[in-house]
Amino acid sequence: MFLFLLVGLSMHGHIVRAETGSGWVRSGSNPVLRPGLPGAWDDEGVSHPCVVKDRSIYKMWFAGYDGSVWRIGYATSNDGVLWTRDVGNPVLAVGQSGSWDESDVGSPWVIKEGSGYRMWYVGRNRAGQSGIGVAASADGVLWTKMGVNPVISQGGLGQPDSRGIGRLCVIGNVSGYTVWFEARGDDGHSRICMASSSDGGTWLRYDRNLDGFVDVVLDRGSVGAWDYYEAADPAVLKSGEVYFMWYAARDASRAGNRRIGMARSTTGKSWDRVLANPVLSTGPPGSWDSYSVDGTVVIQDRLDLKMWYTGWSDVTRPQIGYAENFMRVAGSMGLIDAPERTVYYIYSDYRGAKPAGTFPASVSDWTALGIILSMSSNKQYVTSDTDTSVVNPTTGEIIVSTRYDAVVLGGPGVNGPTRYYEATSRETPAFFKLTGSICCLYSRSTGLPISNTLMMQSAVSTDQDIFIIMAFRQGGTGRDIVIMYGYGWKGSYAAALWLKYGTGEYGFGKTGISHRDKAYYIFKWSDMNGDLAVDLTEISFVASGC
Repeated sequence: MFLFLLVGLSMHGHIVRAETGSGWVRSGSNPVLRPGLPGAWDDEGVSHPCVVKDRSIYKMWFAGYDGSVWRIGYATSNDGVLWTRDVGNPVLAVGQSGSWDESDVGSPWVIKEGSGYRMWYVGRNRAGQSGIGVAASADGVLWTKMGVNPVISQGGLGQPDSRGIGRLCVIGNVSGYTVWFEARGDDGHSRICMASSSDGGTWLRYDRNLDGFVDVVLDRGSVGAWDYYEAADPAVLKSGEVYFMWYAARDASRAGNRRIGMARSTTGKSWDRVLANPVLSTGPPGSWDSYSVDGTVVIQDRLDLKMWYTGWSDVTRPQIGYAENFMRVAGSMGLIDAPERTVYYIYSDYRGAKPAGTFPASVSDWTALGIILSMSSNKQYVTSDTDTSVVNPTTGEIIVSTRYDAVVLGGPGVNGPTRYYEATSRETPAFFKLTGSICCLYSRSTGLPISNTLMMQSAVSTDQDIFIIMAFRQGGTGRDIVIMYGYGWKGSYAAALWLKYGTGEYGFGKTGISHRDKAYYIFKWSDMNGDLAVDLTEISFVASGC
């Protein structure tokens, strides 16, 4: 039985707003946090944000400068764009005279632990020596510096951090904590090092061969590379089995033109740069971030990745900006670590009311859904396209609050939401059309057939199939939707397998991929060994686009 695409859809080319969102997209409201009013503690600049989403509230800790001293402030937001500073700012001040952090405190990194928070930050004394300290808070506003700070001190001669420690980031897990930090060595160049701790207070620097010298985990780039001069300002996000690091760097010219790149690792100790670097460059001439971008933080929010970063128009008065990536980095990482109960998984039902032209599916559809659900680290909502509290039975539109994203499995022939977004609202970046007995996928932006997607209906679900995985933002709502299906049920099954296990240049897989900037990816399954079963080795890349 052809599960997914049994009917022809008559549609014309249609430009979709969501299609322009490939890769990182800067907010039109940038900068989202500007320096304070004249005379304020942060009137000369704000930088190096750390953002935590606590339920529905975004909470930001950032460094603020008054022309002589850096301190740490706090702000909150309902949307990540419009921020309100706390009346208690600054929330972390410099230490007493003679202390290790008497001159400056900045580069905060905050983790929510239970009902409270823990912050690691960089401090500096009047002699210019720097280190990492730790503080705790019950509410994110009133902080108490903990233990025998600094918990990590500047290294000695010959160590990679002999001339200072810069921006840091921390990840906690069941066995303790890992910190990555900028280390500036004897040669004046910055590189990235790491350390581990069981309690967040006592740290052991990474020394691979136990020779007494700290090992660099991400060095500056090779001669001629965009990051040849330095690798600095790490921000790490772990998803599934992979660590993703965003970092700031400059080339050999040593100009202020810092840009943001990305690297990935399965251990956190050995990193591979992505080919698409830098992933965020400076803004156009005359813009608020035209001189340099650095000091970033990236979080996962539902199926999205969201970035806040520091931008400079010259060497003074940094400001904080915001950018989004609509689940187009790292393949399936959005599905793996989406926060609990933020995503609806919607499968095709074999009964119940559906939009006109949408037909019952087979239970074999649910097998593919199970594969995808098994990837999720957190509990999500699972329902069918005939659940009238989630899907409008007449139109197929998803009607739950736009606070929720959606993953939809099944084509427009059997799944109401797929039919709605392909045929009615025309928001999907690609769409299916059946002409006589010929199946084909079309580009929404051009209205033309996509090369190599034509297939005779007689071949589908026997010895070959075509499947598509696509992501888009529902116009005007902020809801992200991922749709995947095949021309037949084996194609949909192949899509689920490939999403979870696919490897190579165009693989999704639980380990993710280095960089993804397209709105749709199309693959073909061909039964090369003649067993009529889907094998990963029989899946090949066909096309991608926006």
